[in-house]
Amino acid sequence: MTLLTPPPTEKHDPMLDELLWADEIPDKQGFNILLHGQPGSGKTHLLGTAQKSEHGRNLLIVDVDGGARTVANGKDIRIFRPRQWVDLQRIYDWLIRNHATHGFRTVGLDSVTDIYRIALQNAMDANPRPNPLGVPSQSDYGAANETTIRMVRAFKEFSVEFGWNVIITAHTREDKDEASGAILTRPALTPGATLGIVGAVDAVGYIRRKPRSEERELIFGGTDGITAKYRQPADLPPELKMPERISNPTMHRILAHLRGSELMSPAVVAELPAPEGA
Repeated sequence: MTLLTPPPTEKHDPMLDELLWADEIPDKQGFNILLHGQPGSGKTHLLGTAQKSEHGRNLLIVDVDGGARTVANGKDIRIFRPRQWVDLQRIYDWLIRNHATHGFRTVGLDSVTDIYRIALQNAMDANPRPNPLGVPSQSDYGAANETTIRMVRAFKEFSVEFGWNVIITAHTREDKDEASGAILTRPALTPGATLGIVGAVDAVGYIRRKPRSEERELIFGGTDGITAKYRQPADLPPELKMPERISNPTMHRILAHLRGSELMSPAVVAELPAPEGA
């Protein structure tokens, strides 16, 4: 009697479970942004509006610069105040360890300018030397750059790994380009830290008060001299693209547009005036 050999069973390749289709990424990832602006421009206020969004609540703000007073009326917003680098590491580790149970959908770092200040002091403390004026060395700046970039990248991965929104604020500095005379508006960080952090996140927005007005404007692009960007497919239909300028922005409007539940009109946003000096 001849025994028939059953056909070989195909083994499941677990690597296939980790391969995403490109059009799945926007649905699986959260929103991540570096939001920079002058003091009083509304960075922390905009961060706090994430709590009012069905796509943003619950919100945790890591309040490094002590500016959470802006959202003091948000009784359902949780605040963590780190005093030193080990505290930043502790809250990061806690979020990872309890990712399935803590319930936070948005994490804000307010601000990376102050995180850099802590990193720089740590670098100086780790490299003691006669330095009566307390002036950082080039190696101190280099170490602070790397440490800050690694921390930002680690938090940004929350949006990729868990689908959370990660909103990182920074103060703004204005420098004159000696070659062209143009005013450059960019995050108040060293050039090395700015390059690494801007490259790590998917969006960079500049928020400002509109001249002679109480209205605020969020800029994602379209203006020379301002550090801003928004990653999105070039062939996305115009009505689905994130507008380059948003008047009186809220995270509710931004996240709703991103998820396609409440689109902002590009035509309305296009009527906003350009910044002075642009």
